[in-house]
Amino acid sequence: MTLPDLVDNRTFQPKTLADVLNNLLREAGQPQLSVVTAYFNLDAFKVLQHSLTRVTRLRILLGRQQEQEFVLTKRLSEELSETLRRAGTPTSPLNFPEIRHWIEFLHQSHVEVRFYPHGFLHGKAYLVDGGISVVGSIGIVGSSNFTGAGLTSNLELNAILKQQSAVSVLVLCLQRKVAVLNCWWLFTLGAQRSTNPVYHRLDKLSLIKRAGAWCSW
Repeated sequence: MTLPDLVDNRTFQPKTLADVLNNLLREAGQPQLSVVTAYFNLDAFKVLQHSLTRVTRLRILLGRQQEQEFVLTKRLSEELSETLRRAGTPTSPLNFPEIRHWIEFLHQSHVEVRFYPHGFLHGKAYLVDGGISVVGSIGIVGSSNFTGAGLTSNLELNAILKQQSAVSVLVLCLQRKVAVLNCWWLFTLGAQRSTNPVYHRLDKLSLIKRAGAWCSW
């Protein structure tokens, strides 16, 4: 597989960051994906969904706790609102197939998500491990958030780190970020203060997880 030095979702081949990540995750023998992102939404999972089925470990460090409306994306929010409106009576969003699918995905033991509590972490980085031929590991640093648009359509600028010396520096940087976190983590789909009645119903979704230490990369 030929990797470009830069990815902007427009100019180079493979054209999008989603293309690059999908190719890397398909090529690796036992792929692991670590992500640092200011924001994420479920469309990021959707554009990587076939490759994510192969991932043996997925770690996501969020720059701040996310709002539900953003995480669900406008598309899914509108579909959910319309579904609940047509139901006419209170119904669980768990009955919405796409939400249920990603809830089940997030609850898998190899998926770990945390948010950075010491200010707004605005950086974006991706690390793909797990037996990529020749190079072993690949790092990506740039502007793309872990969102559908950040991976596919926004005009971005991301540098691909192929030299292991550069990848090692990225790993060290990530280790330092993780080291300041408490070893227990909590992930929930967004804030509890939404005024949208749809999201009040989402507040009780079983997206809260606690797990053991995640103190090294």
